[in-house]
Amino acid sequence: EYGIFIKGDGTELYSVSTGSEGSQFSCSDAWNISSCENAGSLSTQYFIPHGIFFKDDGTKAFMSELDSFSNTPYITEYTCSEAWNLSTCSYNTEISESGDAGALFFKEDGKNLYTADRGNNQITEYSCGTAWNLSSCSDTGRDKSISEVSGNLDGISFKDDGTKLYTLGED
Repeated sequence: EYGIFIKGDGTELYSVSTGSEGSQFSCSDAWNISSCENAGSLSTQYFIPHGIFFKDDGTKAFMSELDSFSNTPYITEYTCSEAWNLSTCSYNTEISESGDAGALFFKEDGKNLYTADRGNNQITEYSCGTAWNLSSCSDTGRDKSISEVSGNLDGISFKDDGTKLYTLGED
């Protein structure tokens, strides 16, 4: 498994892994992963997904993916006809990335997207003209190198008020 996302109430867990698949697990006991059971999946647009993130109402899923044929990284947007149900999500649009797509994170209002470049240990910030609309997002040029991470930068998250950045590295 590469990336995970947990619904805010702890009742759903989502993961992505090599092999064109996103998986959903429903948890009968919130925040207790031993109570989670497979609840569905989604075939991703590209073969190697690395990160997953959901809009706060569960109607959109976003993934960082790598096209293994062209070696091109993308951020993809999926629209979910049933909130928080991954198996009802369908491909909507994408933007290309310049680095090795890893984790991704949206600001709470959906107007800023942050992506992790696994190979260069760098975070790229995108500004979205329309909240939660990937096709309206553009690179701000305000990249941040994360030299403290050894190996690949595989996870990013922010404190709710935006004052702290958390990273996860892999050797």
